[in-house]
Amino acid sequence: MNKKFFGLLFIILLTSCNKKESPNSIDNEIINRVEIFEKPAKVYVVTEQIIDNSSDENLEQIIYEDIFRFLSANSDTEFANIEKLSAGQQMYWSTWIVEREVNNGGFNQFYFNNSIELGEIAYKGFKTLNAHKFSDLMFDANKVFKENKKELEAFYNGTAESFSKSYEKNPLGKFDDMFYDLNNTLHLRQLRVKYIREHKNEFINR
Repeated sequence: MNKKFFGLLFIILLTSCNKKESPNSIDNEIINRVEIFEKPAKVYVVTEQIIDNSSDENLEQIIYEDIFRFLSANSDTEFANIEKLSAGQQMYWSTWIVEREVNNGGFNQFYFNNSIELGEIAYKGFKTLNAHKFSDLMFDANKVFKENKKELEAFYNGTAESFSKSYEKNPLGKFDDMFYDLNNTLHLRQLRVKYIREHKNEFINR
């Protein structure tokens, strides 16, 4: 997997002063992310019965842990491993990462921690969910990042000071509030869970 992914918790905590407020509690988002990474992953064999019998909250965690374990166990690049996932799993993983990254530190943090390829997978993932306003927003954010990639990546040198400065006059900032407002009316968790329950075969263990 991309080594930046494993530095995610550090960057989330490092940049807490740079985050914009979202409809969700940012402090709770950080705590939830830390808890997911600190506790041992449960070994689930994802079956139709598990999907049917899990609460919405637990179902998201089960699918997350299943995909995370698969990606971690393979030595190919992050993008190559994600391409091995089903369309539904790609949708889940990419949109989950976008949502948590943007809620914690905006689109700037998303592109710092992840590749543009994941952003493009997320664009397709939002379309898979029929969340077209999200897919349009992701398309625009990807476009702006690619247009400003050289300038933004000059700040992405691994230091707290440089990353903090990357928020100044950042062209991606305008998309953050748009994302928060959308997610306040079109809840991504609900859309993902609905998709999982309606497309079980895409999430049953390979």
